[in-house]
Amino acid sequence: MEEVSETKIYNEIKQAILQRRLRPNTQLVEDVLAESFGVSRTIIRQALRKLSYEKIVTIIPNKGAFVACPNAEAAKQIFAVREMLETGSTRLLCQTVTEGQISQIASIIEEEQKAFLARSKFNSLQLSLEFHLKIAEFTGNSYLYRYLEELASLVYVIVTFYGAEDLFCGSDEHSKILEAIKLRDDELAVKLTIKHFRKFDSMVFDNGTYPLQEIFRRE
Repeated sequence: MEEVSETKIYNEIKQAILQRRLRPNTQLVEDVLAESFGVSRTIIRQALRKLSYEKIVTIIPNKGAFVACPNAEAAKQIFAVREMLETGSTRLLCQTVTEGQISQIASIIEEEQKAFLARSKFNSLQLSLEFHLKIAEFTGNSYLYRYLEELASLVYVIVTFYGAEDLFCGSDEHSKILEAIKLRDDELAVKLTIKHFRKFDSMVFDNGTYPLQEIFRRE
């Protein structure tokens, strides 16, 4: 069997979390994962550490790694801060946006719609994240981008954990935001951005999990 890379392990665990096959507080046992992937515990540990940097996995000393589980109050605070950062980046970009930047963002929206039609929730979530981060990146404010990047990962973990099974961020909504940015209408762009994020305010909790051995079974 071909050895599995750290990057592949990282991607598979992350995808399992976003696809709800790994639930909040699930312990990611290194020995079980190492056996499932056919690699050493060191490689597993490196992949888990990378996921912990994104706040998707929590590593507790002397206990192990667990799928992160933001509680309702933490989720509310994360959403509130991200909304402030998103509206700020949207307003800033309205002042400086170029045709080239608009074209790049439009391409992301197009790919996001394709992923949605292909029923690839993982890819559509990733592209949705890329859409929002690209707006922050194009403002030229590296601090804004860095803080938003960390919060954005947490938001999508929360949405994946607690949102409806068919929840879709919405490429149509993204298109409307981009059109407002293109028109340099910062008030409209901010209004649409706020409306977009308020869509996620109502979340439901859904239990259920699968054993690690079954999730990462190698053929």
